Amino acid sequence: MEREYRISTGDVEHGDVGFCFSVIADSDENAIEKVRQAIEKLHGTNDGGIDIEDGVLADLSALFPDLVRDAGFKYHVACTDTVFHQYIEVPDGVTHQDIKGRAWDVLWMLRCAIKTAPRGRDTILYKLYVRNHNHDRELDRRDLVTLKSVCGPGDDAEPVITIMLPEED
Repeated sequence: MEREYRISTGDVEHGDVGFCFSVIADSDENAIEKVRQAIEKLHGTNDGGIDIEDGVLADLSALFPDLVRDAGFKYHVACTDTVFHQYIEVPDGVTHQDIKGRAWDVLWMLRCAIKTAPRGRDTILYKLYVRNHNHDRELDRRDLVTLKSVCGPGDDAEPVITIMLPEED
């Protein structure tokens, strides 16, 4: 039976938490293996140019490099843990959805919003429909969510796009 594991790297007792992962697995061993693979993937694609710690951000450029590139992003893209868990991960029991498709929707709708936004803006609000249920009804206003995108400097002053809820900083 699968369950959620939350695993932190680093010395938590001394305030050194490098990453916090939330994974779904059927055993401790499989959860640890999934985290090991995620760390390898992050180290292979993240050169330290974005601050991803304490579960605050999910590195979409590392998790979905093909999607980020195919959506046309040249900058590093991340999202808050809240956005990742509410709108990219597929909720338990929801059918006909997959994580890559949901990530694509978040990225593509942001790309469309950037193309229509006035030049020079570093913050953009955009909307998209997200199905977090299995109801027989069509998508409607209850499924419409607003996200905020901020383009700002990363750790090495390189541009980083961060997707978040409108009330998040």
